[in-house]
Amino acid sequence: KNASGIDYISIVDYKTGNPNTNLFNTIYGIDMQLPVYLYLVKYSNLFTRPSFVGFYLQKILHSEINRSSSKTYLEQKKDNLKLVGYSTDDESSLSRFDPTYEDSVFIKSMKISSKGFYSYAKVIEDKKIDLLINLVNSKIDKAITDILSSKLDINPKRIGTDLVGCAFCKYKDICYKREEDVVN
Repeated sequence: KNASGIDYISIVDYKTGNPNTNLFNTIYGIDMQLPVYLYLVKYSNLFTRPSFVGFYLQKILHSEINRSSSKTYLEQKKDNLKLVGYSTDDESSLSRFDPTYEDSVFIKSMKISSKGFYSYAKVIEDKKIDLLINLVNSKIDKAITDILSSKLDINPKRIGTDLVGCAFCKYKDICYKREEDVVN
């Protein structure tokens, strides 16, 4: 918290699998974990003026490392532990969380030059974070409305060739899903 009462928030979720931070799928209600955390923080009574510095996933278990001759084993381990996700494009806020953000030792692909952030750095404007939080809010409202009106459509999502809507379903053997129900 600073003198203006702004709470600078960085969200880190630890993963044992491969982290995915693709925000493009949130429109379909997929990969919503980090956006839901943003929503929960924004509407929490714990913070009066939250300002999001970043939201990240960190893979904590690495079964093996593909060795590179250009880095030591320890350097490779540190690289594998870097945070994967999105950071604010506000350098003043970002520097509070990561003083090395110009060539980050904490955040994967975070680098800046005299011309600004590198094209591969995942940065996001505060306005877009607000839009993301509003999208979560609308998805929650729609889910509540659909449940209360008993609207329980079968409409799993397919990303590429993966039917992600059915991946962990216990009832897929008795489901009435048809190919035309799938949302690509």
